[in-house]
Amino acid sequence: MFSVRSAAIVAVTLWVFMLFYLSAQLFGLQGRCEEFYLRFLLCSFSLFASDRLDENHVAIRERKRVLDPEPVKKDLYSLEHEVARRLLENRIWEVYYYLHKRLLELPVSDAKVGNHTEEQLLSLLATASNFSEVEGAAEWRKKSLQGITDSIQEKIHRMQNPDNCRATKALICNLDKECGFGCQLHHVAYCFVTAFGSGRMLVLNRDGLAWRYSRKGWVGAFLPVTACKYDDVVGSLFQSDVPGPYSLVSQARVVQLGIVDGLANKPAFLPLSIPKPLSEQLLKLHSNPPAYFISQFIWYLMRNGEQFQTALDKQIAEIPFGKGPIVGLQVRRTDKVGTEANYHSVDEYMQWTEIWFKVSYNEEKIWKSSEKSHSAWKI
Repeated sequence: MFSVRSAAIVAVTLWVFMLFYLSAQLFGLQGRCEEFYLRFLLCSFSLFASDRLDENHVAIRERKRVLDPEPVKKDLYSLEHEVARRLLENRIWEVYYYLHKRLLELPVSDAKVGNHTEEQLLSLLATASNFSEVEGAAEWRKKSLQGITDSIQEKIHRMQNPDNCRATKALICNLDKECGFGCQLHHVAYCFVTAFGSGRMLVLNRDGLAWRYSRKGWVGAFLPVTACKYDDVVGSLFQSDVPGPYSLVSQARVVQLGIVDGLANKPAFLPLSIPKPLSEQLLKLHSNPPAYFISQFIWYLMRNGEQFQTALDKQIAEIPFGKGPIVGLQVRRTDKVGTEANYHSVDEYMQWTEIWFKVSYNEEKIWKSSEKSHSAWKI
């Protein structure tokens, strides 16, 4: 279909052509005008054809936009790019840690210089943090990691919920290790990774009923780690009611894993290792691949039970998350201070909390400043 612009070009072309033709006939200028006519017609046709091509191109692009989904950027940046970017941000933080301590030691007379230097460093840290989000990088990273997470969780779920509990290879883990909650969770996670790496289902000894943190056992707080019951897995296999010890070469269907401290030959797949097929993607997408990988097992272990989730939801409802960023702190005391950890005052915790808020504020400030400057540009 002709557009208004196309019709106008055709009309003007015909009008000019007729004007010159009549003039040539009237004044006898045919010879000198023939070449001009030809060039004029070619030029006019080119304009007309160009206009039609532009219209068709726009129409095709519009149809393609409607029919085709938005392209997915599988690999927005290379491994080298992401490693270099994170290294740069880490180096800036290291400079900040060093100078922050030195700036605190400056005399009061140099406070102005110290404050200005710290403000510049905080702004630089915010800029480095924002750099990780340009061109939709944060969303790309999030979606890519979610794809890996879904794949790992699906495999864990299959291994933990077999069709036949009595025929599946299993690893028995004693939940109640003689230590605190965090230590116990680390122990169960170590059992879980070992089971996963060995192609075995993880089963808590006696279904985790003997647990000091809940009279109901493991399920008093979290969902069962497997759909199989301990008695169904073990059955009457062992006269002593205790499975044989775990080893990498053991062919026994059911084995029991001791604490990591007593394991003579530690498997290569224990932390800080990560699966080789995932290594390049994780190194590209995450700043700490071992932490990401072990967190997949921690997440599965700590899926909240219904009662625990209800209690958490009640507490969450009382926290004003909608009023701004909230920082959660673990102020470590109890058995660690004086033995394996030094004492740190609450003031020191608050100092680093304030630094976090300052960097966060600068991140938002830089984005807003960038948006304003872009809107002022003239194209």
